[in-house]
Amino acid sequence: MAILRYIISSLLLLSLVSCFEDFDPKIDVSPVLCINSLIKAGEPVDVKVTRSFLYTDTDYNDRYVTDAVVNIYADGERVDAHYLPQEGDLIRIEVESEKYGSASAEVKVPHAVPVKSVKLTPSVINNWFPGDGTMRGGVEYNLDLAVEIDDDPGADNYFKFDYAAVEPVADTNYGYDENGNVIWVEAANAWYYPGMFNADREPIFGEHIGAFDSAMGGDSFGFTFFTDRQFSGRSYTLHLIYTGASYSVSSREWQDGLIDCGLNITLSTISRSFYDWANYRWQAESGVIGGLGEAGLADQIWGYSNVTTNAGVVAAQSSVTYTVSLRDFLAGIIGQ
Repeated sequence: MAILRYIISSLLLLSLVSCFEDFDPKIDVSPVLCINSLIKAGEPVDVKVTRSFLYTDTDYNDRYVTDAVVNIYADGERVDAHYLPQEGDLIRIEVESEKYGSASAEVKVPHAVPVKSVKLTPSVINNWFPGDGTMRGGVEYNLDLAVEIDDDPGADNYFKFDYAAVEPVADTNYGYDENGNVIWVEAANAWYYPGMFNADREPIFGEHIGAFDSAMGGDSFGFTFFTDRQFSGRSYTLHLIYTGASYSVSSREWQDGLIDCGLNITLSTISRSFYDWANYRWQAESGVIGGLGEAGLADQIWGYSNVTTNAGVVAAQSSVTYTVSLRDFLAGIIGQ
C-alpha cells in the first residue's frame, strides 16, 4: 500500500490550502435498536441487542437495552430459547423496546457444502531427525493443501474458510521400576506450529478486490470469504498454502500421541448477509476508497446492515470440519 500512502499524503497536502465552509448535515441521530446475531445450525440462537450510538458517546454501559423483548421465529412459528436451528430454516428475530421502538431481521440458514477430498503436499525445508526412529529432532516444511468442494447448483452460495491447529499430546511423563513403583521419566514433549497461512496465494479469496484496489497493491491477506460465482454448480479446489511450518519432539521412547497433530479445516456455508458484512469491513479497513474516506478525501463507506433499523447484522452459517492429519508425514520423517 506504499502507493496509496503516497497518494493520501499528497492529497492531504493539497487539502491544507483548500477553502473551508460550514456544513450541517442535519442527520437524525436518535438512537434505534441494534440487533447482532450469528445463527449456527445445531446451536442455540444468541441475540445481542444494543442501541445505536455516536462516537462522542462516552458512557459505554448506556448502550445496553434493558427493556428489550426478543422473539424468535423459525419458518413462521415462534420458538423458545432452547430451539436449535436447522439447515434450511428461515429464522426471524423481532425485538421490541418501549424506549427505542422495534427492530427485526430474518435470515435463512444455508445448507452446508461438504469437503469432497483433501490432498496434502508437504515440502521439507530443513530436517534435523536422524531418520532411525529416534524421537529427538525437528523438521521445518511448507504445506500445500488441495481442498476440493462440490457446489450445490440450486443455490448462490457464500463461504468462509477457517482452520485451527491440532496439538500433539504426550501419553505420560511417568514410568515404573522393576518393583512396580512409579518413577519420574524424562519428560516427553512435542511442539507443532502450523505455519503462516497465505490467503493471498489462493486467487478466489481475492475475488472481492476491484481493479482499482488491485492496481494500488490490495491483497486478500487474512480475508477467507468467497462465493461460488466462478464455479456455480461445479467443483472447485482450494489451494491453501502454509509456509514455515515446523514440528519438533524430545522423547526417550516412541509415543504415538506425539505425532498426532495437524489441522482442523472448517468450511462454512454462510448467508449473504454475513458475506456482505465481511466485504464491507474489508472495503472500509483495507480498500483504497475506505482509506481515502478515513482521510476525508472521498465519501465514507456506510456500514452494512440487514436489520430494519439499519443497525446491526443478522447472519447464519452451517459448517463442516475436516481433520488433516500429519501423522504419516511425521512418521516417515522420523523413520518409524
